[in-house]
Amino acid sequence: MTVLWGINHESGDLSGYDSTVVDGGDLSVAAAAALAGTNYGLQCVIDDTTDIYGVKAQTDPGTHRLRFRFYLDPNGVTMNAGDTVGLIYWTSSLVGDFIDVTLSYDGASLEIRARCNDDGDTWRATTFYDITDEPHYIEIDVYQATDLDDADGYIWLYIDGASKQKKANIDNFHAFAGLIGMARFGAHDPAASVAGTYFLDQLVVNNDGSVIGPYVAREPRHPGILHDGPSVV
Repeated sequence: MTVLWGINHESGDLSGYDSTVVDGGDLSVAAAAALAGTNYGLQCVIDDTTDIYGVKAQTDPGTHRLRFRFYLDPNGVTMNAGDTVGLIYWTSSLVGDFIDVTLSYDGASLEIRARCNDDGDTWRATTFYDITDEPHYIEIDVYQATDLDDADGYIWLYIDGASKQKKANIDNFHAFAGLIGMARFGAHDPAASVAGTYFLDQLVVNNDGSVIGPYVAREPRHPGILHDGPSVV
């Protein structure tokens, strides 16, 4: 697996990001937010409709693939039926927002959806898939269309390693080629009735489409040094 970059928050602060929007401390790194057996995670306090996120610069991955994985714990966040909040956005210099992953509530269950913008600036979305109110890892595989005349791109959603949906036949060659912007990880456009705190962690990105999978920590070879598994940088 060719890892482009990863953020695991084990520094105990937000220094892994190039910049942040914290809204008075609503975005922070905390031990309570640690997921997958780590020490720290990203804590997102939703108490208004202000976006909060960490920014990581992203250039053209140099391949036709972009795959990323992160952990989410809804942690009892309250939402009304139809409410949404964006968890991660990727931008393209050519179409603006290019990829996003959204948490929603349908009145009975929390749900996850993934979307990819096409060359006509039209979102192509998977169905919303139910998740429980406990930690999950979300993995997204995005493939660039072969050329401008083809519509063979896709976005593929996995939850806890299980394939949920491959949204295919996307004409995204131009949009993907402009993937010179940033990833924004946190909370985007939360509905006014969303309230509470959820946790994010362990964002890993590769450019070869290989499975990232769950976080795996190996036993330290030396005291005080954590050696991560193959899916974490």
